[in-house]
Amino acid sequence: MCRTRLVESLVVAAVVLVFYWPLLKLDSMQSGGDSANLFWPIKLLIQESLWGQGTIPLWNPYSYLGAPLAASLQHAVFYPPDWFIYRLFPAHMGLNVGNLFHLLLAGCGAYWWLRVAMRAGGIASIACGAAFPCCAWFWGQQEHINQVAAISWLPLQALCAALYIQGRTCGVTFATWYAALSALAFLTGHPQEAFYAQFFCALLVLGGMAAGRFRGRVGELLLSGAVMGLITGLLVAVQLLMTLELQSHSRRQFKDPTYAISFSMPPDVLKTYLAPHHFGSFRDGYFIRDHDGRIVREADGSPAWDRRAYGEYGLYVGVPTLLLALAAFASRRRRFAVAMGMMLLLFTLLALGSNTDPRAIMSGNFTEQPQPGSSLYEMVLKIFPPARGFRVPARIIVLNAFVLVTLAAIGMEWIAGRLKRERGRVFAQLALGAAMLVSLFVPSRREKFCHPVPIGPALLELAQLKRANIAADERLFRLAANDDASLVAERHMDSTFAKGNSIYNRMVAIQPHMNAAAHIVTIDGYEEGLVPTARMKDFLYAFNRNFRQQRPDVALLTLLGVRGIYAELPIDESVYVRSKRFPEPIYLENPRWCGAAFSAEDVRGVDFARLDGPWWRKEGAPLPEIQREAVSFGTLIGIPRKRYEVTFPTLNSVAVRREDATDKSDAYLAMGWYPGWVSETENQDDPVEFVSAVHAFLPGGQDAKYRQNDFAGWRLLFRPVSYRMGLFLSALGAAIWCGLLGFSQARRRCCLTGGAATR
Repeated sequence: MCRTRLVESLVVAAVVLVFYWPLLKLDSMQSGGDSANLFWPIKLLIQESLWGQGTIPLWNPYSYLGAPLAASLQHAVFYPPDWFIYRLFPAHMGLNVGNLFHLLLAGCGAYWWLRVAMRAGGIASIACGAAFPCCAWFWGQQEHINQVAAISWLPLQALCAALYIQGRTCGVTFATWYAALSALAFLTGHPQEAFYAQFFCALLVLGGMAAGRFRGRVGELLLSGAVMGLITGLLVAVQLLMTLELQSHSRRQFKDPTYAISFSMPPDVLKTYLAPHHFGSFRDGYFIRDHDGRIVREADGSPAWDRRAYGEYGLYVGVPTLLLALAAFASRRRRFAVAMGMMLLLFTLLALGSNTDPRAIMSGNFTEQPQPGSSLYEMVLKIFPPARGFRVPARIIVLNAFVLVTLAAIGMEWIAGRLKRERGRVFAQLALGAAMLVSLFVPSRREKFCHPVPIGPALLELAQLKRANIAADERLFRLAANDDASLVAERHMDSTFAKGNSIYNRMVAIQPHMNAAAHIVTIDGYEEGLVPTARMKDFLYAFNRNFRQQRPDVALLTLLGVRGIYAELPIDESVYVRSKRFPEPIYLENPRWCGAAFSAEDVRGVDFARLDGPWWRKEGAPLPEIQREAVSFGTLIGIPRKRYEVTFPTLNSVAVRREDATDKSDAYLAMGWYPGWVSETENQDDPVEFVSAVHAFLPGGQDAKYRQNDFAGWRLLFRPVSYRMGLFLSALGAAIWCGLLGFSQARRRCCLTGGAATR
């Protein structure tokens, strides 16, 4: 039997690979968008730290003035599968390999859920298991690798819960394995989808209690749940403690649900259950189009946006799947089907978010941003306040896909079972399974993952940190258009700049994509889930005259410690030094570059406070999203080209050394600050003073006070207590988990040999 199920699992994997064969083009970026501008750069940086320097990447010194790296959940620094994937493959290949791994995990996991927990036959389990990762929700989320990764663990979590509900495993085994699966789902970097998986399994347990499955076992259930929660918390502590610390500094700390209800699913999107491209494909972009496929324009000439074409609203599971799911209500398992149907209704209402509010329904205007009101989703936010950090209620709709393929497997076997001959039953299931998969395969060819974006050789050279004569420590900005035409103007430009704004028009002229300016080895994107940190709007967008025009501000580049610009776009070279070290695209050098450490006397008049950074607060209020007026940073004319040597020995440290050891003046270092930075000087009575979130005061004095390795200088180290404490707790959790695993295996062997089970 085990061999048969292994072969059937391989068939599921083969079907999923055929479906997603474009991901096998490893020299291409499959989805663009967040893949190219968010996940790819950060995976490069993690690779450089883990496998190049042999250090855990706690800090990202290249992102503007610096930012915590490992503390941000989305970066998934502590996710074990990523350690192997990105150890074996370059980062751009790792994105595709990681997606394929998790799609296979979702498909094979769904197969085992159907085959073992639901006791479905082989053909139904293969077809419906493969259909789960091949549905439209996964089409639209290919660029969100953390969402795909988090939800891929759902089938195995559901299987583990179902076996315990059915009494086929003991409480110790359930607590051990479910804790490990939950920890892996959390560490993928998207706690929102991990929470939805927990929510689904909790409903399964509640359903089992209602069906009387836990008579006489309620105490054991409570104890197992407590042990499972404790072990899960310990296993993820290394990530969780830093995450909670970072969350307290997030600008996404809202007292109302406005943020959480954004992208509530419009009710008419339910049409896409039958017609997946009724509002356009995810690849086409998010615009309203006429019958000829042309983008509809507003009165001012700007494109008309249509939220309904977002990849967040991936409902389509195939019409055959829907019909088979309906057939399950006529089977002998109709009570289970009714319970699953109630889940479908609940998940749909939650996905609709505030669009279930009577005022929204009466207005019928679902294209605008939903407003807070009275809805089931907002009631959940009150019951579970951390969910206010969860953006896009529509993401829960993936649970509908899982429920529908489960019901479809039951319906398929019920229909086949009505045939008298065995051969006819097999043929019927094969035909129905093929119809399910074909109905998904054909429309999916219009989506982004089928149209890979080649990675240019020049970009790859930079991505691999082969920067000609530029030292690895020196910061380099890239002004580039690196997405294919299908992704042009895809993101939320209208939410960033008012239509008609000169900066908006300039952006559209260069490249109508949010991330036209990006570091080559850093993350300029945003965070989702519980811990949003440094969205681009928070910092660089506030300086709207910089990096969005042909002459990026030299003064700001100097404060940021940026030596050069790698420009693929037209740029005014009059204020830069043209370098011959790169062919076209050109490399331009900042003539005022001085390493981001300045004599206090030289930067007199520079307003560091205007460099607010992602954690800056003014009287407790979040940083405004946009400053429409130009920002002045003072003048840096006359600053010596280089007065201090600023290096990053590791990603988690910065060293500042004076070139002139006799210089006794005070200095400033422009860098990001966060709790956990400490300074090392021989005289601990005069430590480095972190003045604000963006600069540190380096006190002058006698040379001997600050001498390190025969140089007068300072060394700053990022050593957050939350990381050290979390690492200890995670090691403790791993030890307890191994102990419980050994105990559960010993108990199982004892039961199999007829001995008494050890309590």
